[in-house]
Amino acid sequence: RGDATRRDASHVAAEMDDDGSDPAESGTEQFAWENGAFLIQLVCLASALVMGLVMKHHRVHYIPEAGATLLLGIFVGLVMWSADATQRLTQNVDFNEEIFFFLLLPPIIFESGFSLETKSFFRNFDGICALAFGGTLISTVVVGVFVWLAGALGLVTAISITHALVFGALVSATDPVTVLAVFQELGVNPDLFALVFGESVLNDAVAIVLYRTMLNFANKGASAASVVGVFESVGFFLFVFLGSTATGAAFAVLAAAFFRAVKGSVVLENNAHVETSLVMIAPYCAYAAAEFLQLSGIVAILFCGVVMAHYARPNLSTAARRDSAMIFKTLATLAETFVFLYMGVSLFLEDQAWSTVPFAVAALCACLLGRALNVYPMTRATNAWRARERFKVPANHQNALFVSGLRGAVAFALASSAVRDLGEPSGRVIRTATLMLVIFTVLVVGGACHSLVDWLELRAPSAWLRVDDDEGERRVEVEGDAETGAGGDAREGGDALGMRARLNASGHRSASPDCAAAPEFVVADFADGMAKLGAHLGEVRNTENLDLRGKMRAAAAAVGAVATVTTFEDIDKRYIKPYLAPDTPATPPRSGKDDDAEAPRGGGESFAIAPPPASPAPARSGGHPA
Repeated sequence: RGDATRRDASHVAAEMDDDGSDPAESGTEQFAWENGAFLIQLVCLASALVMGLVMKHHRVHYIPEAGATLLLGIFVGLVMWSADATQRLTQNVDFNEEIFFFLLLPPIIFESGFSLETKSFFRNFDGICALAFGGTLISTVVVGVFVWLAGALGLVTAISITHALVFGALVSATDPVTVLAVFQELGVNPDLFALVFGESVLNDAVAIVLYRTMLNFANKGASAASVVGVFESVGFFLFVFLGSTATGAAFAVLAAAFFRAVKGSVVLENNAHVETSLVMIAPYCAYAAAEFLQLSGIVAILFCGVVMAHYARPNLSTAARRDSAMIFKTLATLAETFVFLYMGVSLFLEDQAWSTVPFAVAALCACLLGRALNVYPMTRATNAWRARERFKVPANHQNALFVSGLRGAVAFALASSAVRDLGEPSGRVIRTATLMLVIFTVLVVGGACHSLVDWLELRAPSAWLRVDDDEGERRVEVEGDAETGAGGDAREGGDALGMRARLNASGHRSASPDCAAAPEFVVADFADGMAKLGAHLGEVRNTENLDLRGKMRAAAAAVGAVATVTTFEDIDKRYIKPYLAPDTPATPPRSGKDDDAEAPRGGGESFAIAPPPASPAPARSGGHPA
């Protein structure tokens, strides 16, 4: 019996922790601390949402709701730090980038794409792409080189050039949620809203992939001047971005085809919650598939949302459209508010590199310089591309785009990942600087948004809305010219055949092949061009006064004339949307008269988050929560 007692005592002692506690009791206690931390987060979340409602009621606009949420998080973190809260509590309240990327960010990104007003987005697609792709790359290089030079000169904490470029990539992710909320409430110019919103949607995805590209470049230890390393990085970026885009679009097209096939089904009419559930599953399938293929799930879920908004949403029942829009908006609001609380709490609970405050000041100057070299050259390039003066980005819109470059959740999450990816010395410097940039831009720039709207005169109506029939105004002429060549120079015998597109005095785009015998070809729009193109090509082929080269040039000029008046919307209406989302109204639910009374009209566009029409008188209201 004594030996048995000793064996039992030894067994119990072996199961005890080093501090003499029972593992079962330790696990129970840890679970209790986790729930305590979760309770604190939920209380803070509810407080932030209520605080936003109070600010709206009292029309507080000198501080944005995102900034108020950030300050609330800072206050909670300060209280926990000053009270010397136990580590078991703080480690569950502190910012966790894995939770952010896998739980909080996907609904935010998808909702941005799914709520997109696609007409405004594609109407300003050239400017959006210029800012999101070219502008983000410019900002990355400018910020990276600036902080590296400042460190090399001994002005701030020095980091390597590769780490500086990684910092430039992550801090180039903009998050103008505060600006967009103010713009939407005050009724700014719709084209400006589309540019800011579209850039922010694509910019996050581009910055995340660019961060991974620069990190891959840094981990390989390649020299910044290595040509091979640069080309490998460019190839890696294109592979990840295009592959992720294709993955997200593929799942969206599958979803659109499925809902097109079952559209009007009595089963779905009576089970709208199942239809809504299927809508929610599709983007997460795209996210998981992209991550499985080692691509970017964020890029995939973004473009899945954009494509689903355009093709899948019109096929949904009225109840499913309403419910899915509300669910995604609710999830995005909760996630965004949670993220700003997270960032505020981490100011005191994370191990910050406070000695590197000069680095943060240099980073702020670099970001301002990078934003300027991003916005103004890219918008001027867009203006040069756009033919009509009325559609060009005006100077006040360019200034508004400059101040819309706030930093937010994505930049800070990437900076938190940099501590693990780049190591403690550089990672802590980058994280502290990024957090300071987020706090400054959200509180200072975001708080000035209401004043900037009136100061920059941003309420003018869209130039596109003043055009009765823009497609009808664009005419492309292809005509013969016996005496001049492609450049207008005299040619002997009409021997040199060429074609040059130019704008005439009336604003019409014309193209002239060097052949007097070429039949005239005038098109008003895409439909007119496609209707006339076949007959015109047959007429060119039967023209006896044209040799083979002249016929090829005349045919190419005609095709180019049609291409000039062709937009993505034309191709979409003719070849894509009739098969995925024909213009037939979805069957309304049969649950009751109230549902029919509340049913929106006009298909899926009813739920797109679009800027309200420009209001003649300024409205005073607080911003929307982050």
